[in-house]
Amino acid sequence: MNMAVRGLALLAAFVVVGMAAGCGGGGGGSHSSGAVVQSPFMGQWAGSWTDSDGNRGAIDTTVAAGGQMTVGLTETTQGLTGAGSGTVAPAGTFSFNYSFDGGATLNGSGTFVANGSNGLTGTMVIKQNGQTQGSANFTLTKQ
Repeated sequence: MNMAVRGLALLAAFVVVGMAAGCGGGGGGSHSSGAVVQSPFMGQWAGSWTDSDGNRGAIDTTVAAGGQMTVGLTETTQGLTGAGSGTVAPAGTFSFNYSFDGGATLNGSGTFVANGSNGLTGTMVIKQNGQTQGSANFTLTKQ
């Protein structure tokens, strides 16, 4: 995988990880009554990422009440953009699939860590076709 795609993959992973850690919980699920549990990560998050290859960029993520999330990514080294979707669990673990500029589908997974009342940090593992491609670190702030 080229460095730009790997960097973007890492960025996406960071966004997802950041979202999970920020609120101390994840989304989704329902109680035995069938009611959807509101995700502690619900809302819009934005920040930056750096991957294990030295690529970097920005992340924009929105988490719905049930923990579903959408992710927008940019990679500044090669000027790439990406998008993806996934979920955040109440405990802060997340997983999402994304791609940059129509490239290969990547998977990012990790756990969010709160770094203050409105912030998340984390590291995510980036995989393509089940094979680890690297990692990414991210920092997110609730918007």
